[in-house]
Amino acid sequence: MKTIRFALVAGAILAFPLAANAGHDPAPSAEPAELPSGQCRSGETTVFAGEVQDDFGLGITVCMSNETLTVRYSGEGDPQVVSCRIGECAGIIDFDHYVRYRLTIITLVWRDKNGEMTLTESFDAQNIGEEPVHIITSTWSPPEARLADLQPGEYPVIAQTPPLSLMALSYRNRP
Repeated sequence: MKTIRFALVAGAILAFPLAANAGHDPAPSAEPAELPSGQCRSGETTVFAGEVQDDFGLGITVCMSNETLTVRYSGEGDPQVVSCRIGECAGIIDFDHYVRYRLTIITLVWRDKNGEMTLTESFDAQNIGEEPVHIITSTWSPPEARLADLQPGEYPVIAQTPPLSLMALSYRNRP
C-alpha cells in the first residue's frame, strides 16, 4: 500500500506534504463569489459539486481552468472563494489520494481566514458482487479549534458530480 500525494502544477505533478504552511495567509480572490451553488465560471470545468448535510446548507463547487483551481462554497454566510494558480496551490488548496486495488480515498483541503475545510471521498469496491460503497464527508476546522487541537465535526456530502470526479486533479497535464 502506497500513498501518493500530488500538488497541482502546470506541466508536471510534484510531491508535497499535506501539512499547512504555518503563517501562510492565502491572498483573497479578485473575483466575485456570487455564483449560484454548483456553478463554475465560463472557461472553467466543474470538477466537483456537492451539498454538505449540515445545519448550514453548505454548497461546495470545485472548478478548474487551464490556469487556476478554485473552490467556491456558501451556506448561511456570505459566499466564499479560494483560488490559486496551478503550480502555486500548496498550502492553499491541497489534493491527496490513496489508491489500491478496488479502493480509492481522496482528500481535498483548502484554507482561508476562516479555517480549514476538508472533503474526503472514499470509493470501496472490495466486496466483489456487492455495490461499491461511496462516501463523501466534509469537515471544517476554525483556527481556534486547530490551535486547541480539537477534532472537527464530520458531515456527509451529497455529490451532484460522478464518483471520483476529483481524481481529475491528479491527472491534470499528465501525458
